[in-house]
Amino acid sequence: MWILVQTHAGKEFTASQSIQSRDEVWLPTTTEGTPAYPGYLFVRLTDHTNVRKLSGLKGVLRVVRFNETPATASDELIEGLKRTQFERESLREGDRVYIKSGPFAHIQGRIAKRHSENIDVVIELMSRPQLIRMSVKEVEAA
Repeated sequence: MWILVQTHAGKEFTASQSIQSRDEVWLPTTTEGTPAYPGYLFVRLTDHTNVRKLSGLKGVLRVVRFNETPATASDELIEGLKRTQFERESLREGDRVYIKSGPFAHIQGRIAKRHSENIDVVIELMSRPQLIRMSVKEVEAA
């Protein structure tokens, strides 16, 4: 089980380092190495995790709570997010992709150019190649 921790603005890496000395941390990042969810990171709960002390660590603002109960995420959810992040990061120019959502769902194409969180994909439309820009979240490796 993991809990969600809010960090001070721009202090995600500082908070991650502070927590890593005592607990496992996952700070999702973009392909540029910036936080994927600015201001937040995940901490794995163990028997010796002291949730109250997390808020006192450098860079940590608070443990996110709902009605006094820390916001949690299952191991399966975090593993799925990690796997999705890895798959997105591994997509390169020239790779074939399957479009999962949006107006071009269920069509295959080829990555022409990679941007930070978007990609340009070439698809065949009306017997001609068409270049479309979409979120990297809308595709998976074909």
